[in-house]
Amino acid sequence: MPFFEGFGAGLLLTFIVGPVFFTLLAISIRQGVATGVWTVLGIFSSDVICVLLCAYGASEMLAGNGNSYYLGLLGSVLLLLFGFNYLLKPGNAAGKASSEIILQKGRYVTAFAKGFLVNFVNPVVFAIWLGIIGVASGKYGFGSNLFLYLSGTLTCILLTDLLKAVFAAKLSGILHERWLIRMFRFIGLLLLVFGIRLLYHTIMELP
Repeated sequence: MPFFEGFGAGLLLTFIVGPVFFTLLAISIRQGVATGVWTVLGIFSSDVICVLLCAYGASEMLAGNGNSYYLGLLGSVLLLLFGFNYLLKPGNAAGKASSEIILQKGRYVTAFAKGFLVNFVNPVVFAIWLGIIGVASGKYGFGSNLFLYLSGTLTCILLTDLLKAVFAAKLSGILHERWLIRMFRFIGLLLLVFGIRLLYHTIMELP
């Protein structure tokens, strides 16, 4: 059945560890399950938009020609900013997590926006979805079966990301604050690496 085949493809995608994963991990540990869920919703919303754009060919407008440069540049800047934040302010990230259970509505919006932007401005995300749609459409065409396949893939990604958010939030109650600070510094370093790598590839692809 196309839905379950798409669900299996989604399981494979969960093993791709990138900046989106570490952003979700950091936010969930820092601000709890509720904020992590809003981050997941932001990631999921951007994935849905990416799928629609790729399926209707609009991805060429966003990820092709000169626009890919600005997309990659924006993505690298965001990753560098997030990386420096977690690297230089690990105490703010790890401390007071338990006393911030009562979250303001603005924090949910910020978490949603972070999840959306980190995922959407990454050209690799468009490349992955183009590949998935290319393979699936070759087998099912562009009808209802393709819709079921992509629905299965998106459903799997949503569910696994929710599990990641819950698991990460549990870590804040298990790990000592010193280890949380080290984890945030490690996440910050990884995000900086991803940002520098994306910036490098963006510049190197200039005509």
